[in-house]
Amino acid sequence: MGVQVVPLGGVAASGRLAAARGSGTYVRGAVGLVRPDEGRLTSFGGGQVVVDLSSGALPGSELVTEVMPEVGRQLRRHHLGGTGCHPAGLPELRAALAARITAQGLPTRTDQVLVTAGSQQAVWLIATALAGPGTVTLVEDPSYRGALEAFAEAGGRVRGAPCTPAGVDLNLLEAAVADGDLLYVQTALHNPTGAHMPEPQRRGLAGLAARHGTFVVDDQSQAELGWFRSDPLPGRERRGPSGRWSGRAPRPPPALVPASALA
Repeated sequence: MGVQVVPLGGVAASGRLAAARGSGTYVRGAVGLVRPDEGRLTSFGGGQVVVDLSSGALPGSELVTEVMPEVGRQLRRHHLGGTGCHPAGLPELRAALAARITAQGLPTRTDQVLVTAGSQQAVWLIATALAGPGTVTLVEDPSYRGALEAFAEAGGRVRGAPCTPAGVDLNLLEAAVADGDLLYVQTALHNPTGAHMPEPQRRGLAGLAARHGTFVVDDQSQAELGWFRSDPLPGRERRGPSGRWSGRAPRPPPALVPASALA
């Protein structure tokens, strides 16, 4: 017993043990790594955090406080007298998004835009509609964790095609795509690698999808996060057969989803 007292005493002094009378001694969570009100993931690593990689959430922007008064004015002027229920998004917002996507190269009508509560909800809706039991979804390896979870939880199988510095390996993808029902890619700005798929690679991917009739989801939710340019990085919106490519997400049959999801 005396052999254990010294090491346990040192661990307790570090704050990693919590003792409750009558209940025993337990290992407690990380201490001193983050403020309790941050709500971020922590680890058991000791010492001061130099670079916090526990979360991809960016700090708030002052731009929000600047635009909110105008948003409030627009809502009072146009929507206060109604129910405020717009399941597909505010009509004005959908029209503006459709015009923007059209200007980027993909002709889009307002009724083809579905505004979601973030890109993760858009991916979840797509997975629920198109990736059920018996389906195979092809993804880049590595890929966005939230998308992997959404497609797996939908009940289908998920298969990965390795990535190169220029994006997904088209040769390996060609061999796998014949068995796939859905292809999920991030051509504009890849999460988690940060890679942008060059134009020749995007052209090759479009040709591959056309040859096999593959339904493609091009997630461009990260397109405007590139630090080296002010305009959004291009994706697949200018390539591929009509109805197969969307600037943000697929355009499913109306029986599955009433409008295309915009992440």
